[in-house]
Amino acid sequence: MIIEDEFQISAPFQQVWDFLTDIQAMVSCIPSCQKVEVFEDGSFVLTISQKVGPISATFETQTHFSEMLPPQRLVALGKGQDRLMGSSFEFTNTVELVPFAEKETRVKYKTDVKITGRLASIGQPLIKLVVKKEVAKVFQLMQDRLREPGNENV
Repeated sequence: MIIEDEFQISAPFQQVWDFLTDIQAMVSCIPSCQKVEVFEDGSFVLTISQKVGPISATFETQTHFSEMLPPQRLVALGKGQDRLMGSSFEFTNTVELVPFAEKETRVKYKTDVKITGRLASIGQPLIKLVVKKEVAKVFQLMQDRLREPGNENV
């Protein structure tokens, strides 16, 4: 399943890149993230709880950056599993930054995700809707954080 969209962030190109690649800063913008653990090799594990339709799941998600082309392109690979629900997923998430104006950046993302188990039974249209809403929240929180005083040099 492919999920893609784009957002405009009111912040300079490099500042947006720095924020996206700062795991702790970025995770602070993911409302469904309960815990993050960053390892020395740059990989990280997120514990994410999400409700999709009638199903609630908590995923331990192992993620690493497979490609970084600063400050334009970032590719993350990951996989997650909810042992209680018997659902799992694998994803490739590609983010591209495009300078739009002096202090504006267009962020394009494309996620290719494969879901198995009970969560897959919900159906792709509902899953896509939930994911797009959650991603919109993430980018709004990111925008808010980048506007906070002192974040000019994130």
